[in-house]
Amino acid sequence: MGNGIEVLRNWTKQSFGLSRRGSFAVALSACLLLALPSAWYLHRVLTQFPVSFEYKELGLWMKKNIPNVDQETVASRQPAVSFYSGARILKLPYVDRFEDLLTFLDHQQAKYFVVSEGLDHPFVDTYRLLFGRNDRPSSGSG
Repeated sequence: MGNGIEVLRNWTKQSFGLSRRGSFAVALSACLLLALPSAWYLHRVLTQFPVSFEYKELGLWMKKNIPNVDQETVASRQPAVSFYSGARILKLPYVDRFEDLLTFLDHQQAKYFVVSEGLDHPFVDTYRLLFGRNDRPSSGSG
């Protein structure tokens, strides 16, 4: 990238008759402007999808603590769990009833079902019931 800044600086100096300092400032500004979309994307990924690291950690934990996990099926919306655990991934289908999902998981012999805390899905209340959390989140009105 350093060579690219130098080339851009020389081009702006020749094209616009700028001083050495001015042409460097223009070249550096152009590089920073080009880097902004990448920085914005990285910021968006890290702030909106922070659970990716947790999926990796879960997969590594499964690989270390579950014997023969590579012969098991893990149902998850995120492939990172299966990737790091070595297990076969089973992508979750969209179904209208929770019972249909359980039937699908049973039919596919999925032994593990990954549910994340930040789940935004029609069955989120039913998932909470699986873990004994039947309290509903507050609506913020009160």
